[in-house]
Amino acid sequence: MTLVKGEVIPTDKMEDPPDKTSTSVIPGQTTPLPVLLDQPKEEKLSNVRLWWIGSAASVMWFQGVCLICGSGFLLPVIQKEMNSSEGDVQWVTAAFNITWGCFALVSGRLADIYGLHKAFVAGMAWYTIWVFISSFMPNIIGLSFTRALAGIGYAVASPAAFGVIGNCFPTGRPKNIAYSVVTGAGAVGGGIGWLLGGLFISASPYTWRSLSFLISGISVYPLVVGFWVFPKSKPHPTDTKVDWIGAGLITVAQVLLGLGLTFPVSNKRGWRAPYIPIFWILAGISFMGFIWRQRFLNRLAGLHTYPPPLTPLRLFKNTRQLIVIYAGAMFVWGATDALAVMGAYFYEDILLLSGWESGLRVAPNTISGLIGAGLVGLLLHKIPARILLVVVDLLGGTSGILFAARPMIYPYWKSDLWAWLTTGVASDGTGAISAILISDCTAPGDQAVANALFISFERFGATLGLALSTIVRESVQTAKEKSLRIHLGMGVGQKLGWLEEQQAMWEGVKAALFFCGAGVYCAAVIVGLGMKGWDILGKTDRSNEQNDGKENVVSQEKSISSSPLSSLPTSDMC
Repeated sequence: MTLVKGEVIPTDKMEDPPDKTSTSVIPGQTTPLPVLLDQPKEEKLSNVRLWWIGSAASVMWFQGVCLICGSGFLLPVIQKEMNSSEGDVQWVTAAFNITWGCFALVSGRLADIYGLHKAFVAGMAWYTIWVFISSFMPNIIGLSFTRALAGIGYAVASPAAFGVIGNCFPTGRPKNIAYSVVTGAGAVGGGIGWLLGGLFISASPYTWRSLSFLISGISVYPLVVGFWVFPKSKPHPTDTKVDWIGAGLITVAQVLLGLGLTFPVSNKRGWRAPYIPIFWILAGISFMGFIWRQRFLNRLAGLHTYPPPLTPLRLFKNTRQLIVIYAGAMFVWGATDALAVMGAYFYEDILLLSGWESGLRVAPNTISGLIGAGLVGLLLHKIPARILLVVVDLLGGTSGILFAARPMIYPYWKSDLWAWLTTGVASDGTGAISAILISDCTAPGDQAVANALFISFERFGATLGLALSTIVRESVQTAKEKSLRIHLGMGVGQKLGWLEEQQAMWEGVKAALFFCGAGVYCAAVIVGLGMKGWDILGKTDRSNEQNDGKENVVSQEKSISSSPLSSLPTSDMC
């Protein structure tokens, strides 16, 4: 027997103390997913403050994509100024992409532990400093090293920004529009980056340094807004330790894998270099060690003597949607990023156009990205995410086919224009939908690490796609050159004329473009067959809230009617 508020209640009829876990149903899932009740919840913010947060995240994404695309166009100028080889200069962009993708997972977990606000501000500050310093580098080694350090800062800031949006914006149309605007800003950044790269070559005496100065200046805006406006999120209530062993294993695995995929593209010996298999083997060993470490820590979850896993099982348990999203994103970015590189190669190396002329031809890709992001913002609360993902992937896959099916010499507006107008629909549409699904499928305390996993898959897909498409291009080009030599009765060592060489190069690029289109179509198949359910994001949550509200009212009425005080007169109750 126990005395509670003056009443004697039998001990066997007392309710158990509330557990610290609850359940939430994820769209497309029938089994509830356990979620910590005491995880940090963001305060309800005003529309003005939400606008500042969305603008900061959009500018952060815009200038990062602008730096990557603009630097890619400026590589020939950097190579000439620094007397570097064609392979070595590739490390200017490769170093940033490798560190961005490899450090994203660890950075995302640290952001969830110590707070999204701190992670975003620290990451943007680190990124801004090193992009600015890179403007003064006199050689390729220094420039690549500073860009690699800048990539670490971007790996910290980008998942934190997406996590803040996921926690602060209301579920449904507001969050859908917010993520669509951010991904649309990335599309604009890509197009502006191509144009700025060509413009600085022609108009600025500082060429590539002008881009670094500009980007470091733009990045001050999200840094200041993040410091003053972003909500001060609390540290994670339970997972306060860091699995540094697992962090080291996965980072080493990703770095080695990135090097193993980048060296063949930037090295003259290509895949025949003897150290390439060593990178792959060591990367595989480190990755298997990471998997074992995560399984070990997940089995010991709850013991304070061990740190929690970097990838807690609650992220994937009964969450088929996340796995499909990550896999689909890997195929989409592997294909679309490689297609942009192959398009630039076609314009500059085959058609011999200038950087500015090439940038103008690729610029419609910006419009396609805005179309993809806009479609998501307008339709995701009306159409199931599964259908919308398949549609944007099918539209994006046509870009590679349109580009490859044309003759080498062909009017731009008949094929290329329409190819670039569909490319970004897949990448930016997939990015917006995936960000929203990740936000809805993960708890507030796991937002950053879930987005970081998405970035890791995205960057790995981009690196893998570029490597595979380069293999396809070079192998087909070599076979065509061999065929032309035989046809013309030339020896193996004899050099082909420019027209024959141009034809062989086009055959290689055409094969790579078909490969890229097929990659986006594979993403459509993965999403269409792999995702589960036909729920509309935001709609299910609102109906659940309404049902929960009705159930709460009914339960309160029942409790009042069953209470002994309910039979007393009103005057007695007063």
